[in-house]
Amino acid sequence: MKKLLLSMLLLVSTSVDAGDWKPEFSSEQWEHNSASVGLKKGDDLLVVSVNVGSGRDGKQRLYIEQAVASFEKEIIKTICKDSEDDKRTVLNINGTNVQFAKSCIEEPDGEGSYLSMTPLNDAGIDYVLKQFRQHNSVTIQIWSVPVSITAKGFNDSWNSFGGDAL
Repeated sequence: MKKLLLSMLLLVSTSVDAGDWKPEFSSEQWEHNSASVGLKKGDDLLVVSVNVGSGRDGKQRLYIEQAVASFEKEIIKTICKDSEDDKRTVLNINGTNVQFAKSCIEEPDGEGSYLSMTPLNDAGIDYVLKQFRQHNSVTIQIWSVPVSITAKGFNDSWNSFGGDAL
């Protein structure tokens, strides 16, 4: 994730209105089991990625990852500090509130961290998967900012991932 954030920072321009998050980049379709969106506000770049992966239980899962890259490292740490005590959150997905489990993932070299979230229960998992399977894009509310992630290629990514571990 750190390499992605650093490479995205190199792509951003420095003259952006600091008042609102502005679109900076967006995946056109799912590749390598993920799709991402970047929004810029001042010197900060909010990166939201949706990935297919395996959970600790070996189950195939969908993860929403959120990080802020900045020249001020504290901003990255602040996102995760808020989640250390609270392991659950609610995200609005295509207009419906869904419960998510969340955790803070520290980079191995200690140079930052990001927030990783996955639907908390079967109803949430089914709903989120259905949104990506049946729509061209899925809107996720992050900090009350609507982030639209493409769903093009999602079915191929999900189906080719390999399923649950034995």
